[in-house]
Amino acid sequence: MTPPEQRRDLAESLERLAESMGSMFELSHLALEGALRALAGENGGSAEAVLTLDRELYGLKAQVVMGCVELLALQAPVARDLRVVTGDLEIASDLDRVGRYSKDIVEAVHALPAGEPNAFSALPALREMGTLTERMLTTVSEAYLHGDAEAVRHIEEADNSVDALHEQIFHELVARISDKRLAAGTGASLILVNRYLERLADHAVNIGGHVEYMVTGVRPR
Repeated sequence: MTPPEQRRDLAESLERLAESMGSMFELSHLALEGALRALAGENGGSAEAVLTLDRELYGLKAQVVMGCVELLALQAPVARDLRVVTGDLEIASDLDRVGRYSKDIVEAVHALPAGEPNAFSALPALREMGTLTERMLTTVSEAYLHGDAEAVRHIEEADNSVDALHEQIFHELVARISDKRLAAGTGASLILVNRYLERLADHAVNIGGHVEYMVTGVRPR
């Protein structure tokens, strides 16, 4: 194979990889949106829908991993192309976890006793936490798609806000369980939801770090 043919094959393989990653970002957004709708007691947050998205994300992750392995083995990318391939490997795992935690949130919500008020009404801070987490995922998605390292340079500041809300909500739930304003089972489910949102934000931070490295070649501190 001549060098021009090799470059063309590499470009086509990278394009297919980019398409798969774009699909993963899109599905991860849909999964998180479904989870937040379930928390708000709205339609569209069914466990079945988010479970399907989680499975699709897992399948796409496997496809991305295979594509990256083939690229590394057969095309031997260098410089930025190599950073893209290794970065996509990492980001695919983070997006797969977005799907998994979104599914976990919906399952926790559907496990609540019938007649319970939706979590966003009972805990306004949880709505704020969900909004911040969704915004973080949007930020890193757009940064990835546009190759914008600057957009994610301060993503940890948003994560600090999520961490503070996570701590606040945890203590509030424990207090409500202790004084019996909240049933222990309900409180335990909401504590899990609180933890899942905090972990989702952590994965957004991970993605932001990978994007920064892919674009600049420098690992964020």
